[in-house]
Amino acid sequence: MATTRSRSLEEAFDRTEDFLAVNGPAPTMDAVLRLQEAAGIEEAERVVIKERLSRLRSIHRQRSDQTGGLVLGLILAGFNSERD
Repeated sequence: MATTRSRSLEEAFDRTEDFLAVNGPAPTMDAVLRLQEAAGIEEAERVVIKERLSRLRSIHRQRSDQTGGLVLGLILAGFNSERD
């Protein structure tokens, strides 16, 4: 039997899959910003995310396209936390 938390995480993935189904595998920046807003990530938080991702890329010598998974994780966490 799925816990409330695991159901919430499933719903978060469903919402992200729906977003990608509508916006394609390479959504525009505007679409990503709208997704972040839907997940409750506001402008001040986006600034922190941008700065921290930039720092992580620099430290670990990653290309910008390699940090997308981190942003996805933050979005999923935002969707998941809506249920708490």
